[in-house]
Amino acid sequence: MGTVQQHELNSEKQTTKPNRKSIPFTDLSIKNWKPKKDKDKIGFPRHNTTRGLNVLYRKKTNQKYWELTYYLKKSKRRISLGPFLPGVNGAEQIEGTMLILISTHKDLRRTHWLTDPAKTIKEKDQKVIGEDKIKEDLKKAIVPVNSVIEALCVAGFPKAKIKDEYLSAVSIRTHINKLIGNNKRTEHLSYEEDQNGNGKIVFKPGGPQSFPELFKRYPSGVEIVKSRTGEVSLYDTQTGRRPITELTNVVIDHYLRSKERTQGQQENILLAFQSLWTYACKMKVFGENVPNNPTSRRDGRIIILKNRNSKAPGRAFNNKIFKKTEIPTIIKGLVDLSGEFPFNSEALNMSCVSGRRQPEICKLRYDMITKDSEGNPIILMPGGITKMRTEAIINITPSVQLILDRLEKLLEGPFKAYRNVPYLFPTTRINKYLLDDPTYLNSDHTRIKNWDGCWRALEQLTGIEGSPKMFRKTKATYDEEILVKEYGKDKGQEYAIDLSDHKDKETAQKHYWKISDQKRKELADLSDKLFFISKVNTKGQSLGKSQ
Repeated sequence: MGTVQQHELNSEKQTTKPNRKSIPFTDLSIKNWKPKKDKDKIGFPRHNTTRGLNVLYRKKTNQKYWELTYYLKKSKRRISLGPFLPGVNGAEQIEGTMLILISTHKDLRRTHWLTDPAKTIKEKDQKVIGEDKIKEDLKKAIVPVNSVIEALCVAGFPKAKIKDEYLSAVSIRTHINKLIGNNKRTEHLSYEEDQNGNGKIVFKPGGPQSFPELFKRYPSGVEIVKSRTGEVSLYDTQTGRRPITELTNVVIDHYLRSKERTQGQQENILLAFQSLWTYACKMKVFGENVPNNPTSRRDGRIIILKNRNSKAPGRAFNNKIFKKTEIPTIIKGLVDLSGEFPFNSEALNMSCVSGRRQPEICKLRYDMITKDSEGNPIILMPGGITKMRTEAIINITPSVQLILDRLEKLLEGPFKAYRNVPYLFPTTRINKYLLDDPTYLNSDHTRIKNWDGCWRALEQLTGIEGSPKMFRKTKATYDEEILVKEYGKDKGQEYAIDLSDHKDKETAQKHYWKISDQKRKELADLSDKLFFISKVNTKGQSLGKSQ
């Protein structure tokens, strides 16, 4: 067979080869193409920018995708160029992409792939991801403080380090007042607490029933109710409208000092800021680049000055304890007040003899009365109601048992209807019509919340001035004194720390072990024996001159 005949035969074979499926390279043609099955493909008339380019159909997503098939070093490869989206990632956009790939990776004649176009596609994807991240970071950067306040309120003020637990009702109320208070918003809110110490915000009937509704009715700056000192909540200030990324220790320090505030007010505002900042970190508001905590008091970032002349009623008794002779008078006085304040007086008595804090005493329940491993009767307080958030024990000593016995008599006598109330110290303001409702019985509506009235009555009755918070310091101080005398210093102090449930000796020494005025006088007189001389001959001596 001659060369000419061979060429003619080859030409004939080419003409008999079936034509490749193709459609015009337009968005409309691709849109009108009806694939019959999964992974059906359609190509386009051969052109520099369409060579190897197909549209692939995937039944699972019911979507058409761009696909480029090419050969690199005799190896067949495929890459996806994304979904077909007319006008967004359509024919015109893909043609531009193909021109970039061809100019970057093909030889000068545009016939062979010298390098892998997948590299450019990957770099492009990474660039898009990076741009999206920048946009997201920019969005987060302009999240205002008020948006985080709203989100924190909706979330219910969760604890920072414990999953599925919330701050106490008292803490939530304090934060709410500093963040969104001094406004008609708070008139619609009340606060409850479950038996595990988790606080809950409740919306009162007849008003907004959610925080989105509340903030819609009372946006920032609307219906402000200033306090006597002109106090306004963070939500209603310019600071609240700033992006949270602009919160620095300087901004917060300026906010704290912008008004004449007491030390306690500044500390409560700072605690609210700390709760807000912690929640913002949980929300990933700052992305991966979390700035230094501007609310921290470490390294002197925030300094709250102490006031030596503080007029806060409680501060006057911070470093005081009751005299030993006053304790029996206090206990007897509380028993005498039982008729007027039946459960408040016994709660105060329990705090006196056990040294436990008011919030813990008010939340004691009958189901906490149990026995230890040795069979000794105790009141086992769960971590949810203690300040340290760990279990703590009140030993049922004879003094504690007397209180429990008196409580039993109250329930057998005038307060029989209260027998189903789970709290040791129920309030006398119970709604008797709801005593058959288990939800109401177990709510904190059925327990006492404070004992201020009873304490004022006790001061008038006995003439003893002080504060119930002195009970804990008083007991801790005398426990240490008694136990050191009984067991020696080291062992006695160790036992005293165990009884008072403190973390360490330093805490007990700094905040709880106090010296009574009588003891201080005894120690001073004892020390003075070294220096006191009854008769001193000063004749011929001159002060300030050596002899």
